Amino acid sequence: MVASDVNIAADNSSPTVVTAVVSSTHTTVTRSRRGGSRPHYCVDLKSTDSATLSVPKQVEVSKAIYGNARPGSRLEIVMRNGALGVPWVKEIRTAK
Repeated sequence: MVASDVNIAADNSSPTVVTAVVSSTHTTVTRSRRGGSRPHYCVDLKSTDSATLSVPKQVEVSKAIYGNARPGSRLEIVMRNGALGVPWVKEIRTAK
């Protein structure tokens, strides 16, 4: 197990929901040696809350979230504190 696995697996903190504003979106494609490719859907974020956890500046999201994300739209980032004190993202969803 690596430290990030321990940080997540042993985390018993309560989830915190932080609202973030999408500042931009972009995709990248990685190619494998076997000829395949995989798209990565990314959004750049700005926090709107004065929460105890800071919002990541960029996150990879599902194709469905990416399809609805526009600059100025809001996302809810469900975060946990981490057993080792390193916050991590549990879920990303479109804000209601």
